[in-house]
Amino acid sequence: MERQRTHNMLRARAFEERAAEEYSKGSFAGFLHLYPGALLIYRQLRV
Repeated sequence: MERQRTHNMLRARAFEERAAEEYSKGSFAGFLHLYPGALLIYRQLRV
């Protein structure tokens, strides 16, 4: 279960990074809010 949760979080992070990249290229308009610290907080809570 932990492994699947970590995998899902890493996939979400990769999606966020790609979204930020495309947003900076101007591929879509609007506002993009990302919170890249979520994975770090999750890992710290697991300890």
